[in-house]
Order: sequence, then structure tokens, then C-alpha cells
Amino acid sequence: MCRAKGIEVVFGRGVEGIREVRDWVELRFGDGEVVNATVLLGCDGIHSATRKLLVEPDRKPKYTGVAVAMSCINLRTHTRIPWQTTALITSRRRSFMASYFDSSKKQQYIAAVMETEEVGDKEGWRVKGAAQETIKKDIQERFHSPAMPEIGEMITDAQEWNLYPVYALPPRGKWISPGKKCILLGDAVHAMPPQGESTGICIEDSIAFAHMFNTHLPDGLERVFDAYEQLRREPVEAAYQTAALRWENVKDCGWLTYKMRVWMTPWFLWWTANAREAEFAEDLVRSLKSD
Repeated sequence: MCRAKGIEVVFGRGVEGIREVRDWVELRFGDGEVVNATVLLGCDGIHSATRKLLVEPDRKPKYTGVAVAMSCINLRTHTRIPWQTTALITSRRRSFMASYFDSSKKQQYIAAVMETEEVGDKEGWRVKGAAQETIKKDIQERFHSPAMPEIGEMITDAQEWNLYPVYALPPRGKWISPGKKCILLGDAVHAMPPQGESTGICIEDSIAFAHMFNTHLPDGLERVFDAYEQLRREPVEAAYQTAALRWENVKDCGWLTYKMRVWMTPWFLWWTANAREAEFAEDLVRSLKSD
């Protein structure tokens, strides 16, 4: 489809230099090729080269203090899972999630969200060798329980763990390059702790930018960028603050703090129910069409 529309998609190439030159943006790739473009969209994630090389070099991702360990397992024949589809178990030492991912319900995706020291690979990796047993032992100590022995079974049966350290960008950064020929979108500009918001907001970004591009391009690219930022910055920063506040609660805590959270959770859900319903009911496409 992209080829039919005259769009070329290239994989496996890294950008090493970006600069704005008169009426275009110049990109220099690792293989030495130089490409010029009239507009550059930086949709290259939290570790964005576009942000680092052009828009805001000093704004760097920060480690949240939390990593996610993930694996997939085949269930034992005799194992009886007490949840129908997905379960989330919380404790003083944070959260464990399990979910079926096959129609036959013979396999489970499992993930442990836990406070850890910063790890060396910013994108995460498959844990190797002796580190597999170290990770497994840590997760067992955190989440096994005589009340739910199936959790311990699943952790024991997991043979390969992937560890993903969670980073976030400091809020209220720059969105547009100095020469106004480049704009950042998605996690490249507003990566927030993963509470569900970030993926949805990235999708909204693409819809909103396409609308602004179609509406304001006759007035120039600068007008497109300004209109887009005016539309998106306030709701994005509000979502960031909400996600950041909730993310602090995924770290290890003491007995009293945990008991307080358990007691307050039903009241919090009741108090915020209307706000959540309003967020779920919001239709960005409809609101853009009505403007």
C-alpha cells in the first residue's frame, strides 16, 4: 500500500546528523547518505534521535526506578487458573500480571513490575545465563503465595525472561525545532510512564496532526505546527501528570503504606469513576470535525 502511494519505507538505518538548511532539513545517515526533506516528523520514540540531534539535545529520558520482567509459558495440565482472562496481583513489592494469549487457554503471558536499580540496556533485553535464575528467584520472592500456588508454578515454569527498564521524559519540553521544519510526535516528545495513556495518545497525535496538516497547510508549515501544539499540549501534559502520579505507586512500599492503599483503592475508583468515563467517551475525531 505504501509503495502504491509513492511512499518508501526503509528499515535498519540510523540517523547520525540532522540540521536545518534554508528551506529544507538535511539528514545524514550512518551509511553516509544525505537526504533533504521539506518537513521532518520525529516519531522515533523515547530515545529519539530527532530530539537529541535537533529539537532539544539537553532533554534526556530518565529512569523511573522500575523495570518490567516478561515471559510466556505453557500451563501445566493440572493447573487450574482462578481468572477467566487476565489477572493483576498487587503486593508491597509491586505487581504481577498474567493473561491468556491463546484461544485454547493453554498458555499465559506473565509480567512482573518491580523496583530495580538502573540497568545498562535502555531498550531491554533477553536475560541470559545465570541472570535468568537470578530474575526468577527475585520474582518468586516477591509474588509467590500459598494462597495462590499457581503463581509460583508459572514463575517456575518460565524459561526465558525479557527485562524492560522503564524510562520517561521530563515534562514540558520543546515540540518544534528552531527552524520550524521539524516537529516531534508521540513518545519522542511526551513519553510518560506506561499506565495505558502513552499508546493511545500516540494514536491521537497522528490523527490530530493529519487533521491540522490538511486544514492549515495552505497557510504554511509553521501554522500547521503551531495549531497542532496549541491543540495537543494541554491534554498531553495533563495525562502526563496523571500517569506520573500513578507510577509512583508501583514502587516498593512498607506494610502500613500498602494497607492504606488497599483501603483507599475502592474509594479512589469511586471518586474518579465519572472522570474515567468521560475520558473513555471522548472522541477526538468527532471533536476535530466539529471545529
